[in-house]
Amino acid sequence: MRILVISAVAIVVLWVIASRTAGDPSSAAVIGEIHQLQDAQVEFYSRHGRYAASIAELAPELERGKGGYRFRVTANGNSYTIEAKPMNGHGTAFFSDETMVVKSSRTN
Repeated sequence: MRILVISAVAIVVLWVIASRTAGDPSSAAVIGEIHQLQDAQVEFYSRHGRYAASIAELAPELERGKGGYRFRVTANGNSYTIEAKPMNGHGTAFFSDETMVVKSSRTN
């Protein structure tokens, strides 16, 4: 029963993200970058016993941004945050943390 509830919630969350990002072709690329950063955080943690505290430490190639988005990574103990915000301040911002769930919000 729990699996059904979790699956239903996951489907709704994915639908909400898809509906918010419809018409924004860069969204898929940004979400892909966030997934790569999540994987990099897991690898970084396994090598160093802590999460990377900055984008420079984790993925220096993203320091200047990519695809119109600025990426930011922060860490605090056993948690981290990944943010991808539009450089122009308008559009969809994406967020994630150690739960590996990607969330979005509109910026204007």
